Amino acid sequence: MKRRIYFLLVSTVCAITVLFTSDTKITANMSERMFSESSPQVDYDVLGKFRNTYYYSALESEYQELAIDDEILDMQDRVLAKVSRKFRRAVDIEGTGKLIDGRVINYAGVKNKRIRYRVTENIYGDGVGSCALVPFHTVAVDRTKIALGSVVYIDETYNMLLPDGTRHNGLWKAEDVGGAIKRDRIDLFVGEGDQGEVLEAAGIGHLEALTVRLVSPPSQDTCTRLPETAEPIPAQWPLQNP
Repeated sequence: MKRRIYFLLVSTVCAITVLFTSDTKITANMSERMFSESSPQVDYDVLGKFRNTYYYSALESEYQELAIDDEILDMQDRVLAKVSRKFRRAVDIEGTGKLIDGRVINYAGVKNKRIRYRVTENIYGDGVGSCALVPFHTVAVDRTKIALGSVVYIDETYNMLLPDGTRHNGLWKAEDVGGAIKRDRIDLFVGEGDQGEVLEAAGIGHLEALTVRLVSPPSQDTCTRLPETAEPIPAQWPLQNP
């Protein structure tokens, strides 16, 4: 679930169409409001307060000193990789991971009570439909509370310092879901490895209620409406694998 795209706060509004690389087009007038440092969020309707967690792509490189004692399987029972059990459990929790050989694996479904994976070309992994995850801009939501494909503004993330030294513009795209992400929960994707310290440095604590505002509803050609490439995530997530 990985595409490290960070958005620069720029003075000109003509670059607004590159804020997201998928389907959402935001007008120049809207961009002026987005980048107003005085009160950038005032024009957007509040959807509510949502308690936050975060997720990331697990890196096998962080577990390479451990014994290889487990396997990553696909839906056809083929072995995608031999890995440490601790890494496999990390991927089971996060839903995506990067192998030492550079391949990115993503949740594909459950078979025989075991989570299965597929290899994806998206460098940070997959969201719903054909969406690719974007670090610090993809948010997993309860689709009954926030429509998939929506662009939202999260007050508390505005001006947050990102790993590449830029500041967050407050914009996120609702392009993922999670088994535990129900009702007043959202899950912020932070890219490769555990980068929760970025949120902590911005004063965003675990399960802190964040203010979420609707910037724009999903477009007709949103990637979230394309055919799913994976089975639905089980209601009880993560599963307890053998």
